[in-house]
Amino acid sequence: MKTPSPTHILKLDPLSGTLQTQKWKILIAPPEQNPIAYLQEIPEITLGQDASNTLPIRDDFVSRQHCILLQDDDRLILQDLGSTNGTFFEGRRVTRMSLPTKGEFRIGKTTVTFERSVATEKILPYRWARFKHMIGESKAMREVFTLLEKVAPSTAPVLIMGESGTGKEMTAQLLHELSLSPSGPFVAVNCGAIPSTMIESLLFGHERGAFTGAAERHEGYFEQANGGTIFLDEIGELPMELQTRLLRILEEKKLRRIGGKHDIAINVRIVSATNRDVADNVKQGKFRSDLFYRLYVIPVILPPLRERREDVVILAEHFLKLANTTRPFRFTQKALEKMKAHRWPGNVRELKNTIERAVLLAHHHELTEDDLDFMPEVEQPACARNLGDAEKEIVLKAMRSARGNQSEAARELGIARTTLRKKLKKL
Repeated sequence: MKTPSPTHILKLDPLSGTLQTQKWKILIAPPEQNPIAYLQEIPEITLGQDASNTLPIRDDFVSRQHCILLQDDDRLILQDLGSTNGTFFEGRRVTRMSLPTKGEFRIGKTTVTFERSVATEKILPYRWARFKHMIGESKAMREVFTLLEKVAPSTAPVLIMGESGTGKEMTAQLLHELSLSPSGPFVAVNCGAIPSTMIESLLFGHERGAFTGAAERHEGYFEQANGGTIFLDEIGELPMELQTRLLRILEEKKLRRIGGKHDIAINVRIVSATNRDVADNVKQGKFRSDLFYRLYVIPVILPPLRERREDVVILAEHFLKLANTTRPFRFTQKALEKMKAHRWPGNVRELKNTIERAVLLAHHHELTEDDLDFMPEVEQPACARNLGDAEKEIVLKAMRSARGNQSEAARELGIARTTLRKKLKKL
């Protein structure tokens, strides 16, 4: 499988449905040679004489491994690798620095010009009704497919929101399969199913003797997911004190086991999910606003099945084929009409279970409306209906809480006042 080119996400604007991405244009000009143009497509670029570098340079005054360019959020970091003749920016020798959006630096007798390129594109519906192992011909789902395709080859955190049964874990697995490290581990954690007394140890690990019963050193889920993806389901259930530790991992990319004395560097893509209104938890002080906005970089909202009834038949036919192992079943027209009319409170999971049950109990090749036994409806927790609603509710709640004071609301949201003013203008 071909490794996808990485996408660096600057922001997803829920109100306009646009995605802003960036890449860096790099131009290498060695002495007495034609310039070499390069568009950054990997998180780090090495420069030097050795052929193993991302960009080998024929310059006798350049070291074999001279310097490296690292992408850090929306910045480009220039770091010298102990070169003999040094790396110079604006005539000053540098060891490590954050580069501006446009400029040049020199290594040996070679000039390296760089410029940030920003692109904004509209999230349009996907062309087909199937995206890998996800199915849906509705406009809402095909927009989700397009978004997933664009953000999967990125390291940006993704927050998946949707009711129970809409396919949040399947979505997380798909993001991992299309990520920059699909061969790395995928570790799924249900934060709401772990006892509060065990969750810190299971997530972050512990050293031998760290507490009573810690007979051996244990690597937590984050270490197990190193080099891959960790999926934190029901992130809203994470205790407040552990939210602080998770925020540190996001910001510093390192953790420390319980009882440990040293930090451990980790490289993990964090995908989280919730079926609850996390914005309301932020308002109530049950969830850190700064952590929420770090997780909310790419929000993906999976619509409930009742809001995309055009997907019911195509999904039902798909599940019928999966469940049909020995006999050629088919639906009657009335069975299809009954399924399209049902509200599906359990969403796609309920539809799948309903069809599997009907196939097991059927005495004939046709599945009629009488073969479809629906489960009683249970009220779902409140969750955002779309990206615009989610962000709008968060911002307006913060403004109400701050009694209209923009500076106070911005502090509560963990964003700059200028950013808040732009959001209010759009709202």
